[in-house]
Amino acid sequence: MNKKLKDILFQNKVVILFILLCVGATIASKQPLTFVIPELFTRIARNSFIVLSLIIPVIAGMGLNFGIVIGAMSAQIALFLTTYWGLTGFGGFLVTAALATPFSVLFGYLVGKLFNHMKGSEMIGGLVLGYFAEGIYQFIFLFVFGGIIPMVNTKLMIPTGVGVKNTIDLKDTVKQCSHADYSGGWFLSVPDWNGLLPGL
Repeated sequence: MNKKLKDILFQNKVVILFILLCVGATIASKQPLTFVIPELFTRIARNSFIVLSLIIPVIAGMGLNFGIVIGAMSAQIALFLTTYWGLTGFGGFLVTAALATPFSVLFGYLVGKLFNHMKGSEMIGGLVLGYFAEGIYQFIFLFVFGGIIPMVNTKLMIPTGVGVKNTIDLKDTVKQCSHADYSGGWFLSVPDWNGLLPGL
């Protein structure tokens, strides 16, 4: 019995250590459980999406970090567009997903084509590709948006009007999909269709 217990403890030593660290940090922070528990479940729900998104790359034989950077960019591009257009509620969430999917498929296809030409060196290629994609991403969001493509939105753009803020508040956008308000247009709320396609 003692040997079996030792084996269980040894096999789960990382999990046990993590739990002990969490409990110790919670006690040391002196934060009430009414604050800690909701924050804990919020992060579990949020990180669950990340874990689910990594299942397909792992099954396909890819590393965990090979495509996650470019995949995240696809979602951020779609989320920025729906936020700029003012789409809210569950409908806004669906539009974001609908926009992110073709971006992800296109980028994933291009990444797959590249990896097929560098079999055995996917890790290095993925890292370099991530840095390269980040440069293009920054160029678009810090120069093209506002500099080449006219965009007027004080909540999203920096004061100069060229470039997107590094932090965007989703409080009044697609984040509302978790708060049903049928009287206020819970499914989809579009405040201004005239600004739907700025500069295009």
